[in-house]
Amino acid sequence: MSPAPCTPDELSAFLRQAAADAGGAGIERMAVSGATAWCNTSSCSTEQAKALALAAQRPPPGFVVYKFGSRAVVGAFRLPVGEEVVLKYYYPRGLHKQLSYGLKGTRCRQSWLAALALQRAGIPTPPALMIAEWRGLGGLWWQRSVLATGKARGITLQDWVETCGADLARLDAMAVRLRTIAGRMDEFRIGHGDLKATNILVADDDSVALVDLDAVSILNNNAAWPAVRERDQRIFAGNWKGMPRAAQAFANVFKIHDR
Repeated sequence: MSPAPCTPDELSAFLRQAAADAGGAGIERMAVSGATAWCNTSSCSTEQAKALALAAQRPPPGFVVYKFGSRAVVGAFRLPVGEEVVLKYYYPRGLHKQLSYGLKGTRCRQSWLAALALQRAGIPTPPALMIAEWRGLGGLWWQRSVLATGKARGITLQDWVETCGADLARLDAMAVRLRTIAGRMDEFRIGHGDLKATNILVADDDSVALVDLDAVSILNNNAAWPAVRERDQRIFAGNWKGMPRAAQAFANVFKIHDR
């Protein structure tokens, strides 16, 4: 069961603990050979955790690759206990990145904290299940990481708009749903950073989930927030060039009053 939505202050306190590898509510160490690993027990069962500990070592048999990039391999895997999860394996790209990520924190870790933050803020996203990172030299030298999350169902928002773009009532209802999400992001000062329509998935019941959280920022500095929000708004608006009905319906999604 996912935790109940928290307040911004409660979220900040939780993230401070999680970022310091001190656990936090529902975050517990798990056994993965040679790695520092954590499990989100509010979303991951004991049986899931055991299966993920094995999958963390390397992409398992039955792993379906979605993306094979220079820095990461992403795909889906059905656990022996039945649930389908998304696994993202992050690999080093040069000695400089191994050292800088070791000192500053990895993209994998950033995505883990972002998924935990969105989940606790009540912003829809697949739940974070596990993170494992292998490091050397007392933690200063990053070697590789893996992140496991739940799997979001549905199609991209762009495909959804192309399918039902003539249904103005559904477009308007989707705009209300997205505005609610944008309001939660504003309340918690959370910016997605790459709000392309392909990073918003729509399920059969028209519910949505935000995915691809590598660029998420969570701010304590109110002065920096307008620029972060403006970037999300600009990228989101850019999805609807040549789609005037969607552009009109979604025009006010991010127009939220400053506090």
